[in-house]
This record gives sequence, C-alpha cells and structure tokens, in this order.
Amino acid sequence: MSNEYKYYKLTPFKWFILENFPFIEADFDALTNYELFCKLGKEMNKIINAMNLSGEQVEALTNSFNELQTYVDNYFSSLDVQEEINNKLDEMAEGGTLAEIINQEIFTELNNKINTNIQNTDNNTLLLTDECKILFPYRGQNAGDCSIIQNNNKTIIIDLGVNIAELINYLLNNNITKIDYIILSHYHADHIAGSEAQGFLTLLNNENFDFSNLVVYLPHKGIDWSRITDSNKQTLQNAENIIKSSLTAKNIPYIEPDNEQILSLSNICNIKFLNIGSSFYNNYYGTYMEYNNFSMCCELTHNNRKVLYTGDIYIEAQENITPYVSEPDILKAPHHDLEPIASELFMKKLTSQIMVFEENQNYYGSGITTPISQTIKNNGGKIYDTNISRDINIILKNDNIISNSQNGVFTLQATQVLNSSGIHIPLNTDLNDLKDQGNYFTLINDETITLKHLPFEKEGEITANPVQFGRCKIINIGIDITNIYIKQFFISSDYMFYRTYSLEKSWSSWKNITNQNILDITDNYIANGSDLNNFYNIGKYEINNNTVLNSLLNCPTQDEGGSILLVLGTRTLSDLRHQILLTASNNIYTRVIEMDQYNVTPYSYSEWKSLINQ
Repeated sequence: MSNEYKYYKLTPFKWFILENFPFIEADFDALTNYELFCKLGKEMNKIINAMNLSGEQVEALTNSFNELQTYVDNYFSSLDVQEEINNKLDEMAEGGTLAEIINQEIFTELNNKINTNIQNTDNNTLLLTDECKILFPYRGQNAGDCSIIQNNNKTIIIDLGVNIAELINYLLNNNITKIDYIILSHYHADHIAGSEAQGFLTLLNNENFDFSNLVVYLPHKGIDWSRITDSNKQTLQNAENIIKSSLTAKNIPYIEPDNEQILSLSNICNIKFLNIGSSFYNNYYGTYMEYNNFSMCCELTHNNRKVLYTGDIYIEAQENITPYVSEPDILKAPHHDLEPIASELFMKKLTSQIMVFEENQNYYGSGITTPISQTIKNNGGKIYDTNISRDINIILKNDNIISNSQNGVFTLQATQVLNSSGIHIPLNTDLNDLKDQGNYFTLINDETITLKHLPFEKEGEITANPVQFGRCKIINIGIDITNIYIKQFFISSDYMFYRTYSLEKSWSSWKNITNQNILDITDNYIANGSDLNNFYNIGKYEINNNTVLNSLLNCPTQDEGGSILLVLGTRTLSDLRHQILLTASNNIYTRVIEMDQYNVTPYSYSEWKSLINQ
C-alpha cells in the first residue's frame, strides 16, 4: 500500500490553506473544513495585531526622526564651531584623553622608528645618555690594585686590593651597594684581599650589598698548576678553590672566560678578556715573574675610548697581548709600574693620555722612572698614583675623558706630598704650564734657574743675577672642581711662595710666605695631647695619625689624618717672627709667632688662617 499523498484529491479551500499557511497543521487533511477555517481565523488575528503594532512603531520612529531633524537644523543654524572645538579639547586635556590619543595615535609609529634606529645604530655612534665612570679609590698605602667601573646602572669591580675594610667603607660612603660583576686578575693577596681570599669572603658576606645579580669572572682557564714553579703555588691554588667553593655554596655563578670573550655592558660599552689559554701560558711557565704573567687582562671599550687593565703582567705577557689590544687611552700600569724593563712591542702601543698605578713606592719614593712611565710621558700622557692623588675618578662621555687628576679637581694630602719626591721637572719648563696637581721637584740650582716664571722673575726681563734657589719643590693642590682652581707652592731651602691659577684669571703673582731649609729638616714627632703653642722652634714635626691630631690643643683642624707641622724662621735678624705651616689632608693652615728680642721665647700668636680657603 502506497503512503504517497494524493494532492489531486484536495479541495480548493484546503489547497489554498496548504499553499499560504502550511504551518497551521502538519496533518491538516484530517481536519474538517470548519476546523481548518477556525484555525485560519486565529492566525489571521495574530497577523493583524502584529501589523497594528508595527504601524505604531513606524509612526513613533517617524516622529522621532522629524524631531531630530528639527534639532539639527536649529543647532547648526546657531553653532560656533571653534568654540565647541576648544571646549572639547579642554575637556579631553583635563581628562587625559587627549594625551593618550596623541601618544598612541601620533607618536607610537615615530617612537617605534626611533627605537629601531637606535637598535640598528653602529656601536661607533654615541648614545648621549651613556657615560662610563672609572674609579681608582685610595684605600691607604700599600693597598694593592682595585678599580670600579660604573656603566648602564651596572657596577663592576676589578680586583679587591689588600684591605677589604677600606674598600667596603669606600663603596658604602659612595652609595655603591649593588655589585653586578667582580673580575679577579689573579690570586695574589694584593688583588683578592688576603692570601687565601679572606677579604673576598668578607665582602660576599656583607649584608649591606646586593649580590642578587652578581657574576664573578675568574682567571687562569686552562692553567696547568703542576707546571707552576712559584713557591707560593699551594697558597694560590687554595685561594682559587676557596673562592670557587664559596661562590658555589652561595649559588653565585662564576665564569672562567676564554681569550677575547666579551662581557657586554651596553650598546657602546664592553669588556674583552685577554691573556687566557695554553697558547699564552706555555710562554710563562718557569719565567722570572712567572705567576704575575698569568694575570687575566681586560680591555674596556666605551664608544671609541679604550682602557687597558694589565694586572701584574711582565715582559712575556706584555709581548703576547699586544696583537690583541688597541692603543689604550687609559692604562692601568702593569705590576704597579715597578719593573725596570718592559716589552718594546708593547710600549709602541702606549699612546695613552693617562696612566694610573697604585701602591708604587719605587716611582714616587725615589724618583726613578720606569720604561713604561717614561714612554707615557714622552708621548704627552699624564701619570697618576693613588698614593699621591688619592681617589682618581675618570668619566668617559661623548668621547671625552674627564679626569679629576687632570683638571685639578681634588685636594692632595699635603703630608704625602711633602714626604715624597714627586716628578722630576725637565729643564726650561714654564711653570705657567705646570697646571696638573701633583708634586714636582728639581735636584740642583742649575736645573731650577732654567725654569720660567719663577718667583722674583719679571715678565719679559732677563735677570742678570738670578736668585740662587737651590733645589726646589713645586706642589700643585687642586681646590675647586667647577672652576679648575689650584694653588701652586714653590718651596726651596730659603724661600716659600705660593700663587693661584683659575680659568677665569689665569696665574696670580707669587706671594712670599717665607722660608727655612724645610727640605732638609729631620722629622720630630708630636706626642698625643700636645699643645701646638709649644712648637715654635724652627723644625719639621710630624703628626702620626688622626688620633694624635684630634688630641692636640690649639690645633686648627680635626679628623684629617696625619699631618706635618713646619716652623719656619724669617730671613732677617730684625724680623723676629716664626711662621707656622700645618699641612693637613684637606687644607694648609698658617699663623705667625712673634718672638722676643733674643728669638727664644714667643710672646704672641696670630690666629690660624687657611691658605687654601683665604
């Protein structure tokens, strides 16, 4: 039996319903025509109601449109466009919307282009905000090597010197508390703060410092300790093992770099490690300065400037690293500039503007010039020693080298100046050109009288009978960091003069502040608690340390360390006055004592005056 629906049997009415209202009933063929008609009426009522509602909505929409058109016509007929724009901009500016739109919509693409250009800039292009500070802190005499580098918010310490307490004090006093890298050149006690790294461990355990990002670079990758002949080999190995195990225990990473490995500090600043590996070491085993030659060297590059740290390398290592280094603008002298010989090949690269050394008792103690320091001087460079200059601070910025030593920024400690020989002044030197702070000397009168702009000398005149000064000292003491202002002291056996120099006024005239064989006077020591009013006999008296200085009566200063007190006589018997000169670490003080007619007993004292600040 077939289930196919027989459409030909539909009546016209049902056909009409099926054609136009198929949704009324799926099985509408079972309904009578009347039932089907009733359902149709019901659906028609729904449609009519819906149409009535739509008509009302259309009418409402039409009325709203008419109202809107009337409002717009009226608004624009009376609109002040500029006033409306200004009001809206003010509203957006106060709410911050305007700035947000400008930054996001206008400058975003420009900033992206700028950042892209900076990232793609060649390393030789200087970022004006990037500077590199290089510090050689004074930490007392015989303090060993230590330098601090600061760049791109990173702090790097190269070697720790001897006295870790002094280094810690320096760091804290200068608000340097976050240490990012420590680089050790080798394991001698004057570079790791103790024979078996005691100072290194003290620093790591100090809770005042942030070592959260610390990485330590250690020397001697690939060294064969069995071939080392140094009698202190075991101590050196112990120091290495202690340092490595301590770092491991504290989860501080350490790296033993390869030769020419790079530590990047910023886009224009990096450190290259040198003198590493068997190709170097094979030339050092069993040599005269054997272990010193194994020092890891560092070449700091900042833009176009180079700074070379050489540890304690001797002639063999100097020769080996020469092909790997550029001509340094600043040289940290090898082995404190103590050695009487150096590599000729190495010295040909030394066109440095500045050489710095620490703990050299040979050079300034005896006036002997080493081949390296002589090469620097011959090429017009400056030589600075922390024992004389104290803290040496250098800034590299915009390819400039800004040095406190070079520009007379800081005050020399006069005690050290008077107790050291200084730099030998070449014949025919013009003292007007001697503007770098430091300590200079001549050996005999025949050298002194060749100098230009001496005291008593008149500009443009030739003195027929020049004053016989004998040997002399010239002491330049920096006073003012802003104006590059110094005081220059001329001291001979019979005379003492001083004058000042500033960029604004150049040199002042010499002022005679008297005399008396002060170069040849033997030191006498001032005892704790002494009264300086009792020191009026001509002589040279030494104040050992800060404890003694603070205990003295009638003393113009405190807390300036050791000092020297000079009591100077006058030249004539009729002028019975003694001039007192007290040299302290940051100043020079003077006063006059009026003596009785026998030049034996003082009867009046003038007030202390500062020669630096007057």
